[in-house]
Amino acid sequence: MVLNPIREKVVLHPRQYGWSSYRATADELTPPDWLTTDWILGQFGTRRGDACSRYRDFVKAGRGGAAPWDQVQGQIYLGSEDFVARHQPNCVIRDIPRRQTQA
Repeated sequence: MVLNPIREKVVLHPRQYGWSSYRATADELTPPDWLTTDWILGQFGTRRGDACSRYRDFVKAGRGGAAPWDQVQGQIYLGSEDFVARHQPNCVIRDIPRRQTQA
């Protein structure tokens, strides 16, 4: 999500987008009371400083890459062909919009 403003050419770096949580998550500013960064940082490590650094590296590595939305299959699935094959049988939809049947 933090890369969407870059992909849409609104800003050059996620820290420039005022509505982004990037700066608070990257430990560049104190998060407002309503923003919790613990969960996302927990995905990158147990020590806050290390986790923030890894988060910044993760975001940097994603810059210039393809948007995941470009890989959505049938307007339903986001994942590899194997992922889609494993999960598609579990999806029972009675009415499929015409636009999705033509995807």
